[in-house]
Amino acid sequence: MEAATLAWAPLGWKCAFLSEIDKAPSALLEQRFPDVPNFGDMTKFEEWPDVAIDLLAGGTPCQSFSNAGLRRGLSDPRGSLMFTYGAIAQRYRPTWIFWENVPGVLSSNDGRDFGASNQPIRVLAFDMPVGADVALQKVACSSLSADANVSTPEASEESTS
Repeated sequence: MEAATLAWAPLGWKCAFLSEIDKAPSALLEQRFPDVPNFGDMTKFEEWPDVAIDLLAGGTPCQSFSNAGLRRGLSDPRGSLMFTYGAIAQRYRPTWIFWENVPGVLSSNDGRDFGASNQPIRVLAFDMPVGADVALQKVACSSLSADANVSTPEASEESTS
């Protein structure tokens, strides 16, 4: 749970805020990260305070896309939170966006769900500074300069089938 803060801590990155609504995970986050505010419900992001961030890292509920689930995709309210994640990215305009999910997200509704839901992030990418990388294409770290060679991730099993 909340691996990004731990993964990027050695690079000197600090978490600006969290977004969790369930009581047990929220309590654990409060224990692990007592100085990091939990803004709560991501659908209420317009009420969140303004915060300058370099990286937006997160994921949306995976049940609607998972190969192990019902695969309702964007017709499932949890799946449509992908649009909210894109709107949060548009509001905070980070240099980097890292979104994670499960096998099945790329093939949900024959790929149309992923194509539709990442539209806000693709639009945002055209307005980013030269040298910035969108996580849908590449993952970058703060220790890399804009001129650094950042390779794209290897193809996933799903993207090759």
